[in-house]
Amino acid sequence: MTLSGGTIKGNLFGGGKQGKVYGNTELNIRGGTVNGSVYGGALGQKGKTLVSGQTTVNMTDGWIRGNLYGGSELSNNGPEGAKDDLIFVNLSGGEVSGNVFGGGYQGKVNGSTHLHIGILALDECNYYMAHEDQKPELSVSKVLVSGSVYAGGDYGGDTVNYDEITVSGTSHVYIDGKGYKTGTEGSEPEMTVSGGVFGSGASCDAGSTRIVTLLNYGEAIKDTDGEIKGATRTLNAIQRADRVVLRNSHVELKGQSDVANANQTALYSLNRVGDHGNIAGLGTLGNGLILQSGSTMMLDSAVIEIARFKSLDEGGKEVALGEIQDVPNTVLFSQETIFRISYTDTDGKEIYGDINGYAYMAAENTAVGYAYARTKTDSVNRDDGGFADPSDSSKELGYKNIGSDYRYWRIAGTDATSTRNTVLTAQTLESGDNGYGTDGYSVAHGSIELPPAENGLPIR
Repeated sequence: MTLSGGTIKGNLFGGGKQGKVYGNTELNIRGGTVNGSVYGGALGQKGKTLVSGQTTVNMTDGWIRGNLYGGSELSNNGPEGAKDDLIFVNLSGGEVSGNVFGGGYQGKVNGSTHLHIGILALDECNYYMAHEDQKPELSVSKVLVSGSVYAGGDYGGDTVNYDEITVSGTSHVYIDGKGYKTGTEGSEPEMTVSGGVFGSGASCDAGSTRIVTLLNYGEAIKDTDGEIKGATRTLNAIQRADRVVLRNSHVELKGQSDVANANQTALYSLNRVGDHGNIAGLGTLGNGLILQSGSTMMLDSAVIEIARFKSLDEGGKEVALGEIQDVPNTVLFSQETIFRISYTDTDGKEIYGDINGYAYMAAENTAVGYAYARTKTDSVNRDDGGFADPSDSSKELGYKNIGSDYRYWRIAGTDATSTRNTVLTAQTLESGDNGYGTDGYSVAHGSIELPPAENGLPIR
């Protein structure tokens, strides 16, 4: 099916309403407007499978005022128990006012999802590398996603359940800005993702292997001395993936809450990356967060539950301290926050992770940044990497070991100040509720995390 013009007042489906499709579906959007949402699969009924083959959505232009789904609305995609490459969403142009999902709304995907944004993102897909004859020929136009991008499904309920798996195979998101304008100069069509990027679904988890990759997206903003002070592209957050790679990409991460965390009001720039372990299917890069080819990550909010951190060059080699000027991977703090390389294991214990290679760590004028990773001494984890100050890249940024558990770094701008905030929620309580006082007053609790106290550093 191809849409090249006109307006569809409701939803658009690649499959049917209740009828079965025993083969593949392909939906091409080359123009026009869809006032509702677009589904690569069927409408269907919950628990049934109406599309058994592959589902592909190719969008090169046009406007979707709702969401874009690779899967079905209510029914499942693919035969139960399968883990085949099943869903392909290829977005090389057009506007989506809502969110983009690799999966469906309420239905499950019995297979893998492939979500590609940018015409060259398809070249990074292992399936298309092995099946070149199946890679579609697409054109380029302006790309705008006003919402977020999810490798998995929407779950379609009012509740949040990250124990619910909506994709049985691998789920990946590739965003490649090459051929588009993502910086301050250029005449190419623009590419913008306004929300966040997630290896999971909106309120559920995704595949057995969840991968998020940003390539050639954004540019570094530098001052007159050549030091990095920001990025031209902004995302809410990158969360819930087994591996996140920024390769030649420069993004500011504002922060987004996670209702599954103990603190449901706190904002996180990155959250739950690699915390499932170095599982099969991740290859030589493994799990965790990777900055590659001189990428920039500007943090407006905390980073937690990151299993490990790597700083790599274009060829995948760890960046040595003496090479950092040539491969300036950078972690930049825009305000006081933390970058915690650790995850919580199944017993509830915090396990601090390793750093492979070296990256710059910097803070804006009024910012204070703290980073945490596993201990490094002459006899323990001596080959672990670390950070360098951009003002003196020849020296490793100093750190302090705290017992045998972890070490930490502190970096501050010239006018840095420390502020801590917590959120207290007012609510009406009944007798017997937690927090209800016998004197008629209710009690609200909040928590504030303080940084490690250094000698001579007062905490007021």
